Amino acid sequence: YLYVLEIINSKNHKARLVGGVVRDAILGIESEDIDIITTMLPEELIKVFRALGHKVLPTGIKFGTVSILYNGELFEVTTLRKDISSDGRHAKIEYTKDFYIDALRRDFTINALSYCPFAEKIFDYFHGIEHLTLGYVKFIGDPELRIQEDYLRILRFFRFFGKFGRKIDQNSFQACIKYKSFIKKLSRERIKSELNLILRLPNYCDIIRLMNDGSVLQEVLPLPYNLGLEKFVSAKKIAEKFGILLSTETKYALLFALSSNNISYTHLINLRFSRIEARHIDKLLAIKKENID
Repeated sequence: YLYVLEIINSKNHKARLVGGVVRDAILGIESEDIDIITTMLPEELIKVFRALGHKVLPTGIKFGTVSILYNGELFEVTTLRKDISSDGRHAKIEYTKDFYIDALRRDFTINALSYCPFAEKIFDYFHGIEHLTLGYVKFIGDPELRIQEDYLRILRFFRFFGKFGRKIDQNSFQACIKYKSFIKKLSRERIKSELNLILRLPNYCDIIRLMNDGSVLQEVLPLPYNLGLEKFVSAKKIAEKFGILLSTETKYALLFALSSNNISYTHLINLRFSRIEARHIDKLLAIKKENID
């Protein structure tokens, strides 16, 4: 990534690493994705790096992002932006030269950290390092405004709390509960993608319980309110006792088994489970119907 940053700097522009890669480095864990932000416009990025013989993909050029292939690695490079308006999922943007303005449009304080390797400086505009150390997952500024910009942030709040949280930020949590009904504005694919990530967390039972407590779980899955999760939690404990790893599909089946609703194969397909996933879950639910424990 240093090469990419150096090329951008050599063209009288500025660039930094941003988000997860900085957050994870502070925690001493390896990050899968390396995101770069810059003052250079997408069209110029494409021109400069293609002239140097690199493959450049306009992966999200509508939102100011291009992907640069260097030494077999793909780096996402995004021009600094500010939001003009939002429909609750996608924002209309315009470009800016101000790193602080760009940071304002991000979701959580721990995700707004940026780093300049040349100055060897972390830029932390919203006390993200402090919150990371304390285990707080907090929206930047007003939680309600951040959520109204993108309702997917409700599910992201629970996922990031599951990964990095130790103490719940009540303002952020209550804002998620207040706007939970707007989750229905999201595509089923995005909802299921976030749920999959939550169910793959080591402490997924705690996060599902938290979502159930706030009745957020019922907005994403056809489940009754005040769901008793004792059997769901017990299944995890029993599996751990015998060294068994429960699949994501099994975890879904265990949740659906707690409901009196009849979750059919067709229903699962409508919830955007693949045919293979739906068949697996359907078979597990059939076993439950036969009262075989």
